[in-house]
Amino acid sequence: MTNLSLIGLSGRGIRMVFLGVTGLVSYGIGMILIKEVFSAEVQNQVFAISLFLGSITIVGGTLWAFMKAQRREFLTHKAKYASGILWIAIVILGIAIRPKDLPVVAYPMMLAFSALVILPLAATPLAIAWNRHR
Repeated sequence: MTNLSLIGLSGRGIRMVFLGVTGLVSYGIGMILIKEVFSAEVQNQVFAISLFLGSITIVGGTLWAFMKAQRREFLTHKAKYASGILWIAIVILGIAIRPKDLPVVAYPMMLAFSALVILPLAATPLAIAWNRHR
């Protein structure tokens, strides 16, 4: 849903939102089919790859939102750097209190979840500007 909201805020409108929703539905159907057809090892591998790609997409979308807000001068350099420091601090805190047997797949997810914490700092001014523009 985060990625769909970023697509909507990008100004690309209905076609991109339609592609995003279609992609999510296709992903869900694909995961169900993989569960029925392939072995447990293949299922785990596909699940790990999809978690990694989803995490990278969220981090990329967050960085894109910050770049777009900075380009439109909705964020000051000070706010951008403070958000980056907050993001790094949340990631370090998550790594510091992690369980000992945490799988490798969890680290990109930690980056993505911490990116979701700071995303509203860039997405809110973009949403307000988009709403005023309509």
